[in-house]
Amino acid sequence: MFDSYVEYKLSSSLTSKAAPEHLRREISGSIRSLNLDDQYEEAGRLTATILDLQRAAAEGVDRRAVFAHDRNTLEIWEHLYGRGASLDVGLAKLLERGNLIVIDKIAVYHKHRGRNLALRALADTLRSFRANCDLAILKVYPLQFSKGSASFDIRLRMDLLPRDWDTSRAKLKAHYQKLGFQCRPDSDFMFIASDEAHERLTTWRSGAKGPSSV
Repeated sequence: MFDSYVEYKLSSSLTSKAAPEHLRREISGSIRSLNLDDQYEEAGRLTATILDLQRAAAEGVDRRAVFAHDRNTLEIWEHLYGRGASLDVGLAKLLERGNLIVIDKIAVYHKHRGRNLALRALADTLRSFRANCDLAILKVYPLQFSKGSASFDIRLRMDLLPRDWDTSRAKLKAHYQKLGFQCRPDSDFMFIASDEAHERLTTWRSGAKGPSSV
């Protein structure tokens, strides 16, 4: 029995005639963790989006149209392919040969923090969908500076999180780096190959010590 896992729900949303819904899949995940009664309870949530870039290329769909459905993924397109953008060889090869999973948001409730559940949930998500996605990307955006529902905020206890933007962002970057995410130069975007995340999750579950808590 694992001490945590992620329960997923998948859906698609119509983007446009240029980029049909089958080229984008939305993931909603409930992070489940064992409590003191050995029962799983919700410890947090995550959302992500799979962009099927391979199928888009095969169907002659413009890559930008797949990203353009919402502001978050459009910003990623601008960062990767927009004017003045430059990709290193390794990242360019991953994007050419495979699909992309965008981590939109991940949040662990206050009473479950300090156990690396966010990193384990990220690794589990990338392992679960790595057959369809070679690369994952996220934007470092500290949770306390985003908005959510009142009931969600209560469980997160965001009032206890630091309010200094630069310090919070640096701390979050360092946390993602423990899983293997790499920073994009001069930006808040980070990426990782799905196979690398899978290897780290397998190591943790085999009994090896995981990353230290923050």
